[in-house]
Order: sequence, then C-alpha cells, then structure tokens
Amino acid sequence: MRKAHYKYWVKAQKDQSGKIIDGTGTFIFGIGVFHGFGVDCVESESGFGNFSIAIIELPDGKVIKVDVENIEFTSQNQSF
Repeated sequence: MRKAHYKYWVKAQKDQSGKIIDGTGTFIFGIGVFHGFGVDCVESESGFGNFSIAIIELPDGKVIKVDVENIEFTSQNQSF
C-alpha cells in the first residue's frame, strides 16, 4: 500500500438554527493510505454519470472516496 496526499470536499451541513457547522463546506487536506481505484456515480436531471475515485484510509481508520485528480502519491510502488 502507498501513502498519498489527498484533498477531500466535506459537504456543508447546517445546525438547527441554519448556520453552517464549522469544518463543513470546505476542503480537507491530509495524508492517508491508498487502497485502490474504484468507480462512483452521480445522478442528475440529464441522467447518470460515472467517474473514477481513489479509496483512501485516514490515520483514524476512516475510509473516504476521493476524486482521482485530488491525490498525489508520496511513496514508491513496491511492485516496480
């Protein structure tokens, strides 16, 4: 497994009064462990769209999906 820098969008969330909760509606930057590539989809008025993602494990054990253009490997691939 390889380490990777990532940029991850956290969707804006509002509290009961309608204020945006701190730490949401922003990008988070960090280093995690790359587990592989995958495919995700989004539905819109014009239909479905598929796109590639990277699966990243964070230091706290949480797993996130990151757009592939938002990762950069920081270690060498051991298979080369």
